[in-house]
Amino acid sequence: ACIWNGIVSIFVMEVISDWQAGNGSWGMTLFMTPFLLVGIGGVLAAIYYFLALFNPKVQMFVSSPSLMMGETLQAKWVLRGRLSGISDFKVKLIGEEWCQYRRGTNTYTDTSTFYYVIAVATSDPYEIESGEVEIVIPTDTMHSFDASNNKIKWTLEVHGDIKLWPDVKNKFPLVILPARAQK
Repeated sequence: ACIWNGIVSIFVMEVISDWQAGNGSWGMTLFMTPFLLVGIGGVLAAIYYFLALFNPKVQMFVSSPSLMMGETLQAKWVLRGRLSGISDFKVKLIGEEWCQYRRGTNTYTDTSTFYYVIAVATSDPYEIESGEVEIVIPTDTMHSFDASNNKIKWTLEVHGDIKLWPDVKNKFPLVILPARAQK
């Protein structure tokens, strides 16, 4: 952002000095506007991610990083840091399909959530700081799958809302194996 804004500032100062001298050009002004907006966006993004560095840190402990469909996932979480700002806290199990394909010379990526359950939703500070939950892995969905252009991804997601501050967001990947064949 600093390098971008340093380069763009040279041209922006030129446009400003042209307008002050009375011979400003609308074409040059309109041309420079997107570059200026990208620079401002870069600074705002840098500030946002800097503030997010001071968020509470989530530690997640799971019974196993790979489970079979139908088994029970036992998850424990501990948050370290300044927790007083978190107003709502959620732990979610998400199953998502990821697909990448080509149409002509363009490559497209689509994602679709096929399973979504909120396992924990609380605003109690004591439950936010640490807790545990049991989640049964569904048997009527798809197991994890990883190919070059198609993936089935399972994640345990932690989300904590913080007013006027970047939220706590962490994703923990899981491997869901197919259920055992019935005899």
